[in-house]
Amino acid sequence: MYTSLKTISAKIVTTPFQGLIDIGLSEASILDKTKISHASIHKHKGRISYESHLLLLELARQNGISNGNESLWNFSLENAISDFGELFSTCINCATAREGISLFLQYRGIIGESDTILLTENTHSSMLTYMNEVITPHSSYEALANFIIIKSIIQFYNPDTPVVMDIYLLGQPSFDKDRCLSIFKGHFFINENINKAIFDKELLDKRSRQYNPLLTPFLLERLNTEFLTNSDYQKQTYCKVKSLVKSAISEHGFDNLTINDISTRMHISRWTLNRKLDREGSNYQAVIREIKKEEAVKYILYESKPIGEISDLLGFTSQTTFTRFFFRNFGVTPSQFRDAALL
Repeated sequence: MYTSLKTISAKIVTTPFQGLIDIGLSEASILDKTKISHASIHKHKGRISYESHLLLLELARQNGISNGNESLWNFSLENAISDFGELFSTCINCATAREGISLFLQYRGIIGESDTILLTENTHSSMLTYMNEVITPHSSYEALANFIIIKSIIQFYNPDTPVVMDIYLLGQPSFDKDRCLSIFKGHFFINENINKAIFDKELLDKRSRQYNPLLTPFLLERLNTEFLTNSDYQKQTYCKVKSLVKSAISEHGFDNLTINDISTRMHISRWTLNRKLDREGSNYQAVIREIKKEEAVKYILYESKPIGEISDLLGFTSQTTFTRFFFRNFGVTPSQFRDAALL
């Protein structure tokens, strides 16, 4: 899996990195073990690969360093604005929490691109589903960190109403349950099939008392500039190919779609296209894999199609092959994912 294609803001690894320095590891040793460059960890708005992020977390775990639990529990929007000003300033200047959360989900690649968060709703409840690029022992921690951020944004729009969330996490994370309960004020479950948070739908539509519509165009312009600078959009060929593939499958499906079809649409040879993708750390199959993951999740969550039909739509040779693909990428089968995602 091309985890190196995804990048993470170096700011979010400051705590485990400094923790390793504090116990006596040299910076050179840490950089060597985690494949992080000196420039990316020290420069303003530096970014590291998701692969390096995982290696750093594992190195910290092996040396008894937490992932940064204190910074997790002590998260505040004030500090978040200091680190990611364009993103969070825009998220808290919206008419409603729903708009603020929508912006956060759309632009959170500024922080990191290795995961996906979906917001679904029924009559009374809203649910956040967190899925990581790769299922690791750190997945629940990363889910919880995002749930805390989103809860903080919702709480900003509901200053007089406690935001209560029920939290469901993969595996058996070693969190302080009491602290978790004090933050989310709801129920806390482990050993679940997916990471999710459930809360009252009405909290999303509370009107903001501080919304300034005159600031919105200015904030959005700055946010878009930041996003294009720091996200996947640096990988122009990858994004162009991904867009063309999505367009092609909307017209003809996955059947018989080849790299030759896409290179023809781009007016270049397949060899040139392969070279361009390779320079960005990707390849054609990685693009197809990413799209199939995205489409699979959408079909399972938002449509009632049988799993076998979804398998056919995504171009898999059998439902068994599709199930293996889904399990390898998300750690659960399509059926388990659909069941766990039900509110």
